[in-house]
Amino acid sequence: MGTNVTSNIVIAAVLLIRIAGCAVAELVDKTLSRRNRISLLMANALTAGLMVANCLAISFAGKEGMQLGSTAVIAYRYVAYPIILAIAISLMDTQGNMRMVWALATGNTLLYCTAFFCPLTFYMTSDNRFVPGPLSLVAYVISALFLAQVVALAIRIHRVRREPDTLLPALAVFIFVVSSVVDTVLGFDYTSRLQIATMTTPLAADCFFTWLHMEIAYEYEQARLENQRTQLAVSQIQPHFLYNTLSTIQSLCLSDPEAAARTTEELAVYLRQNLNVLSQSGLIPFSQELEHTCTYAQIEMTRFPHIEVTYQIDDSDFMLPVLSVQPMVENAIRHGVRIREHGIVRVRSYTERGLYHVVEVRDNGKGFDVGTLAGQDNDEHIGIYNVRQRVRGMCGGDLRIKSVVGEGTCTTLLIPIKGDTP
Repeated sequence: MGTNVTSNIVIAAVLLIRIAGCAVAELVDKTLSRRNRISLLMANALTAGLMVANCLAISFAGKEGMQLGSTAVIAYRYVAYPIILAIAISLMDTQGNMRMVWALATGNTLLYCTAFFCPLTFYMTSDNRFVPGPLSLVAYVISALFLAQVVALAIRIHRVRREPDTLLPALAVFIFVVSSVVDTVLGFDYTSRLQIATMTTPLAADCFFTWLHMEIAYEYEQARLENQRTQLAVSQIQPHFLYNTLSTIQSLCLSDPEAAARTTEELAVYLRQNLNVLSQSGLIPFSQELEHTCTYAQIEMTRFPHIEVTYQIDDSDFMLPVLSVQPMVENAIRHGVRIREHGIVRVRSYTERGLYHVVEVRDNGKGFDVGTLAGQDNDEHIGIYNVRQRVRGMCGGDLRIKSVVGEGTCTTLLIPIKGDTP
């Protein structure tokens, strides 16, 4: 066995160990669905087959009587790449119609199987040399189409979720294309040495594995945020709030019927807005959130005439998670200014240094020790905690609290402008 063959086998063995390690990780990974696990294991098996086939092609090269073996390993190479790319597409486009993709991959497989009995795609000479046939480039054309589709899907995903990890599939394509170009430029023949494209295929597969995990983490985070949003929406419809508001309306019916009618309408609007929240999963205009906040605040000011909520809106052209500002105002009223003879809650919006949209809720309530906020397990500040988590997860913003016991609290919501992060 020549030195060249030996060195290629050693390199292939190292890469096969790496592929085996990835396969074990995929087998024990509980976050993967059964479908994704099978797809990744199939891709790993096909990639490992490429390593073995490349080494066999090298060892068979130029040897008489090995035409059948050479035909098998070279045909495998032409068949494996389109199937691996078809698997990649199926992982990226779970809702798409894969019939055409698999039809092309299957047709390509059948086409190159003809090499065993006719020279349509390629044939091996009596001295075991490779000779391309008239349809030898079909696998390259199909692979190019699949690669283009992978890039298109990566761009589509990136437009929805503008995170660097969404471009990992495109990076995998780039690695594969550059490797293939280098093989062509340097003249690395499949039957003479382990090709760079073969050696970098596991790296491209790693990019897909990493991307898939990031997608699973993103979906998990979105589900968690959705659950928080639903919990917060339901928590806004509290029995004691409804009971107290209805009691206020009942009292106003005798003393001030017009105020009773107005408060009834405000309560109806408030409840309808809370129910609408259950169907809103993304960002909403600040003006819509402000309207909901004003409705809530007006009801509370009717119940507690000694409370005043004021507004200074200098910036309103931005989006934010639903139920972001209203819980801040509710927290200021319920746990801050009710004890004051004249409680004041000031809501202000503005831009800060061209970096953030800022919503500030300041009150002159009792204040509290901010250091105890993280350790609380009751629901006094759970609404604020949920707002902070959703703002961070959905738009890269933040929520900050400053409070002085006996003087009041200032809660500040920061929404990045043009994707800047705090």
